[in-house]
Amino acid sequence: MEGGHLILGVEDKTLNILGIQNLHDYTPENLPQRILGNCTNLSSEGLHVESLYTEDTNKTVWIISIPKHQPRQPVVAHKKCWQRSGDSLIELTQSRKENILHERIININDWSAEVCNLVEISELDDGAIQKARDNFKIKNPRLSQEIDDWNNSVFLAKTKMCIKGKPTNAAILLLGKSETAVYFKPAIAQITWVLYDRDNSEKDYEHFTPPYILAVDEIFAKIRNLKYRYLKEGTLFPDEVDQFDPQN
Repeated sequence: MEGGHLILGVEDKTLNILGIQNLHDYTPENLPQRILGNCTNLSSEGLHVESLYTEDTNKTVWIISIPKHQPRQPVVAHKKCWQRSGDSLIELTQSRKENILHERIININDWSAEVCNLVEISELDDGAIQKARDNFKIKNPRLSQEIDDWNNSVFLAKTKMCIKGKPTNAAILLLGKSETAVYFKPAIAQITWVLYDRDNSEKDYEHFTPPYILAVDEIFAKIRNLKYRYLKEGTLFPDEVDQFDPQN
């Protein structure tokens, strides 16, 4: 439930190193994907295999790091739900399943509110910060005069986008210069606009990076809202309407 480690190649209880007798075609690189293919609801974050070769025994041992289970998601292996009973593995009981499905979700980390210690306020885009200021004034008209007296550090702190002088992940995505996207690797901080024709063939595309507070308007401008014309009964003059409502 809380995650842990599974060691292959070591004898239970005695911990004598036996080594893995037959690796078949498994490798530390392909094993996680094979496990995920057979274990529904198992998180891929933190799932990895470390291979150790012991020189004194000339044996290979694998340590599989298993992530904490996802909230309200029983782990399914080979189309069945399982639970531990002592040192044994048994099919998930109905009572245990009910406990998992109805467990309280508390202390969930808010990734967007976490600070990125690698980024400085100077790496945020001035135009994006000004856009944020303008929108903040609209939402808080009574503070309009006061906001103008805040420098960027104070404004970002007041809006909870900086904590102790360090930008949060949300601040970097919304306000960061395009080069700050590198701090999210291996994740890709990018929005892609794609234009398809009526045959669903790709005709055009464009990638957008932070600051997203500016990028979203650029993306919106790329979306075509063509007119739909139809004839009402009893007239030859067509009515025109947009194909979709911009609010939706």
